[in-house]
Amino acid sequence: MEKKNQVGKAQELLKILDIHGYSARVPSDVRKAAKIYEKFGIKFNNISKDGGVVIRGFKTQKPLNGVHPSELFVSGFGNLKLSNHADFWELIRIVERIKPERIYTRYGYTRKFARILRGLGYEARPIEDVLLSGELI
Repeated sequence: MEKKNQVGKAQELLKILDIHGYSARVPSDVRKAAKIYEKFGIKFNNISKDGGVVIRGFKTQKPLNGVHPSELFVSGFGNLKLSNHADFWELIRIVERIKPERIYTRYGYTRKFARILRGLGYEARPIEDVLLSGELI
C-alpha cells in the first residue's frame, strides 16, 4: 500500500475481511479513520486487539516473517484490487443517500454517467459542459 492511500485502502480491506468473517489488528491511524467512517454510518465490527489479520502501516517495522509492511500479502483470496475511489454502484448509492439537487460529473465516463443519473431522475451534467457555458462563473 502506498503511504498516501494507506488509510482509505485499509478501510476497504477491513470491509472485505469483515464480509469473510475475519477480525483485524490495525495501527492507530487506521483506527482513527475508522471512527470517522463510523460517524457516517460505515461500521467496522472486525477491529480487534487480537485480530487474526494484521494490517500494518507504511512505516511499521519489518515483521519477523520477512513480509515487508508496505506489501499486501493475503493468502487464499487471489488477486485483490484495492482502491480509495468509489466504483459505479458506490457512486449510485452515494447519490441515492444524499439526494442532491444538482450533480456535476467529473473524470472518466462523465457524459454516460450523467445520462444514467438523469435517467434516475437527477439533474446531472458533465462539469466541462457547465464550465464551457459559463454557467458557474
